[in-house]
Amino acid sequence: MATEVYSHVYHPLAPSDVHDLQIMIMRTGVELLLYGVQMALFVAALSVLMRRKDRPRLTIAAIACLSLFSTIAVVIDVTFLLVRFAAMYRTTVSSFTEKLKLLDVGLAVSFRSNYFISDAVVVWRAWVLWPNNRMAKGVLVGCICGSAVGVIIECVWTLKLDVDIFGYFSFPIYRLMLIMPLLLTNVAATILIGVRFWYHRRFMEGTSSSMSQAEKVIVLLLESGFVYCFFWVVYLVVGVTTGQNRALSAFAIFNAACHNISGIYPTFLVLAVALQRLGAQSPPLRVPPSPHLQFAATREARVRLWVQ
Repeated sequence: MATEVYSHVYHPLAPSDVHDLQIMIMRTGVELLLYGVQMALFVAALSVLMRRKDRPRLTIAAIACLSLFSTIAVVIDVTFLLVRFAAMYRTTVSSFTEKLKLLDVGLAVSFRSNYFISDAVVVWRAWVLWPNNRMAKGVLVGCICGSAVGVIIECVWTLKLDVDIFGYFSFPIYRLMLIMPLLLTNVAATILIGVRFWYHRRFMEGTSSSMSQAEKVIVLLLESGFVYCFFWVVYLVVGVTTGQNRALSAFAIFNAACHNISGIYPTFLVLAVALQRLGAQSPPLRVPPSPHLQFAATREARVRLWVQ
């Protein structure tokens, strides 16, 4: 009976093998750490939201989907690394190719699903601040459509390529089709949120020195948006400068952290805003209405869904 026989010849670890093992360990450690952070935030946010009488179902669905895709991504990524590790030390690696391809499909889809859902949340938050401005809405629609097209094209392009089990941590130049639309979408949404807040503060100048609850929410959106945009800029710079070779670099860490950061960002916002709303003991300040911080009246319930 014919059986597949692997070579039992002793193969000492070369420096490149040690390098690959280091990347696997570092990537797995960072990914599991950030996944734990996201799950903790998700459980806390879900607990707070479920205690509200007006349960925001769309918000709960969004953070639940982010958590689901992060879970799928972590499980597949760890499995991918284990299979890849086994393939590295076999004289016959053809039996691992199909497994790696199947795992790569799930990994690519779950990563990019988190990216797009996170962008959709950011665009929606900016959208409700500009209820009557067609130009602002047109910019946001164009940005989110660009993100969708970039995610789909880059994902299909990635899956059509052969899985290189020894080049998993490189930064292919076509990934710019994914990164640039996501970055531009977040920059545009953050700028629109900042412009709206600036208009409002100018209108309210001299009325009150303290910020209302709505203003604090806008400031939180603005600050977190800048931090998230900065993360994508750093990822892009590190990927372009150090992701083209096999040298142990920070890109391996950023590559593992991206989908978790995309899940942590909106989940943290939901939790922070929900806790701020629960912790507000004093009644809101009575201030004159501002046309620059006016939400769509006919969509008040949906606005509260995301802003509060």
